[in-house]
This record gives sequence, structure tokens and C-alpha cells, in this order.
Amino acid sequence: PPVTVATLRYQRPAGDYGAWGLHLWGEGIDPAVLAQVAWDKPWPATGVENSWATYEIPLVDDTKPVNFIMHLPNGDAVPTTREPGGDRSFTPIDNPQIWLKQGDPTVYTTAPPA
Repeated sequence: PPVTVATLRYQRPAGDYGAWGLHLWGEGIDPAVLAQVAWDKPWPATGVENSWATYEIPLVDDTKPVNFIMHLPNGDAVPTTREPGGDRSFTPIDNPQIWLKQGDPTVYTTAPPA
């Protein structure tokens, strides 16, 4: 069956998630989500569990990329208000779940070591 929700997990060791969120774009993402996202209003986490914030991203096409930048609202200063790695992407049909760690530009497709 098609993937209808992609999941991004993000870890900040100090647990200071605050307003950290996702700037999103791409053909795979539900347009209703894209209508809510702006540079000053990133997509928020749906929760935090076991030191990982979870971001659930509704999809319309799991074969198309989900493009993202992890940042604070209006944040563009790496590493204080924007994570390194620039514009990043994943394709949900290949990896419906990804992990990011604070300060690390790698997009992990399996849970990285703590």
C-alpha cells in the first residue's frame, strides 16, 4: 500500500525543541500541509518521545520527494537557528521514516546511535 504519512525524527540532546520545525516543499507532500508552511511558520512536531521529536508529514504521492530544512521560525544562521545540510530530501516510498541529529547534516534512514 502507498505510504500516506512520512515520519521525520529529530534529536536535540538538550531537549530544547521549542519552535524548531520543518520548512517543507515537494510534489509528494499534501498541498494542505504546504499551504500552512512558511519560513516564519515551520511545520511543528507532533510530539517528543525518548529524546526524539516526531514530525508527521501527510503525503499525496510517496514516489515524489519530500524536501525540507530544519530551522526555527525565520532562522537562517547555521547552527544556532538552522541545522546544517542545506536543502535536504528523501523519498517516502524508499524511506518512509528518517532521523536527524542536531549539528549533523546526515539524513539517517535507520535510527542512529544515541
